[in-house]
Amino acid sequence: MDQQPQSLNTQTPSLKGWGARDTIVLIFLILFPIIGLILMWAITQWDKKVKLIVTAVIVLIPLLVIAFLSLVVTTSLNSAREDAQDARKDIDVRQILIAQELYYGQHGQYYRAAQYPSDIPGTSFTMPIDPSFGWIDNTQDPEKFCVYAALQNDTYFIASHSGYGQLSQQPRTLLDCENL
Repeated sequence: MDQQPQSLNTQTPSLKGWGARDTIVLIFLILFPIIGLILMWAITQWDKKVKLIVTAVIVLIPLLVIAFLSLVVTTSLNSAREDAQDARKDIDVRQILIAQELYYGQHGQYYRAAQYPSDIPGTSFTMPIDPSFGWIDNTQDPEKFCVYAALQNDTYFIASHSGYGQLSQQPRTLLDCENL
């Protein structure tokens, strides 16, 4: 009794029920998702659960991309807005310096105030109403003044009797404003 060796099945298993239609639908799902979804629902014999999962994935991907892009745009706009606010503070501090120099030219001394003033008399400049602005008391020395504005990056624009500049710390005295 000769027994013949059994041959091993070397064929690769095929996908049960997978046809040309399914391949075309899959290609359309990848390249043209909307058309692929329509074809999937119209011509495939796929289980309803599979169709719902594929539909959900195809719909969620663009929504996630839109959410990510809106996050990036919002972040960029916030940065631009902060830069614009700082630029406005720069202009306002320079205007205060000009107004003080005009006052000095008219009165021989800088305008004196113990607190942040609402304006500088004799000029048409109205001080900005912004909590990030500050004024150093100069009532004891009319030859000096110091006004500052806090910026977004924790530095300060400074205008004083010494000129205009930027400091890394908030000035507390008139002396802090002299080394610009």
